[in-house]
Amino acid sequence: MPDSRTRHCPPAASTWWPHTTPALRHSPGRDAQRALLAAVAPGGTLLVVHHADVDAEKAKSFGFDITDYLSHDDVLLASRRRA
Repeated sequence: MPDSRTRHCPPAASTWWPHTTPALRHSPGRDAQRALLAAVAPGGTLLVVHHADVDAEKAKSFGFDITDYLSHDDVLLASRRRA
C-alpha cells in the first residue's frame, strides 16, 4: 500500500515533483516507488533528497531499521526500470 502521503497524488500530475516525505516503507509490490514515479508526467523530474551517513546501528537503538525504508538507490532503480 503506498504511503498515505503519496496515495492522493493523481497520475502524471506534474512535470516537477519534489519528494519531501521523510520515510517511505518498502512493500512487496513496490507500491511507494510506483506511486512516486506515477505522480511525475512523462519527461518530468522527480527530486529525491536523502540524509547522508545515517548510522544504522544508532538508528536501530532507537527502534528504526533503515533497511525497512526506501533508499536513494531504491528510487533510482525504480526509475531506471520505468524508462
